[in-house]
Amino acid sequence: DSRYTNHNDGTVTDKKTTLMWKRCSEGLSGSGCTGTAIRYTYKAAIERAEETTFATYSDWRLPNIKELASLAAYDRRDPAVNSTLFPNTPPS
Repeated sequence: DSRYTNHNDGTVTDKKTTLMWKRCSEGLSGSGCTGTAIRYTYKAAIERAEETTFATYSDWRLPNIKELASLAAYDRRDPAVNSTLFPNTPPS
């Protein structure tokens, strides 16, 4: 948990990469990230990110594979992410 700064607005910043992330997968909301995650095609995901305003930020973008891999928590499985800061992340 110490690797991340929780901004308490639905976002966290990775102190190692300085990237900001939404805590909840698309379709999930609230402090516990409840709901149903939405699957997108690659093109639709890029468009969704570009049109999103969240926590007063409007410069969201889809991460590249290296950035996405930086979220991997190798001591966890299904999903391999920090489940405290990214709760209910779907394994796929």
